[in-house]
Amino acid sequence: EKDPARGMFTRLYGSEWTEEYIHGFLFDLERKLPALTKG
Repeated sequence: EKDPARGMFTRLYGSEWTEEYIHGFLFDLERKLPALTKG
């Protein structure tokens, strides 16, 4: 919840887009990375 990019993204793209991006893409990518790096 304390993502440093949140403020910048909110100013540039609005809060709705920012929340969708952070939760839908960044956190999803975090979950997938360990599986991708295990090979």
